[in-house]
Amino acid sequence: MNLQPVKMGLQRMTCPEHHEHPEVTIVGDEIQLKCCCERFKATLVEESKSLLAKAAKDELEKQIKKIFK
Repeated sequence: MNLQPVKMGLQRMTCPEHHEHPEVTIVGDEIQLKCCCERFKATLVEESKSLLAKAAKDELEKQIKKIFK
């Protein structure tokens, strides 16, 4: 699965307390987060769940369209 859209979505977020963006890296099939505080990291983890679900859905739709071409 392509994790780049998830990475881009997370990098756009800003910490409401410190006004900083996170450092998001992809290692294999894992997303690593480096940010200013634990509160913001928890927010990023929650957001990543919805972004991963959307990426998985998009990937499945793409594969199904390929099958039925």
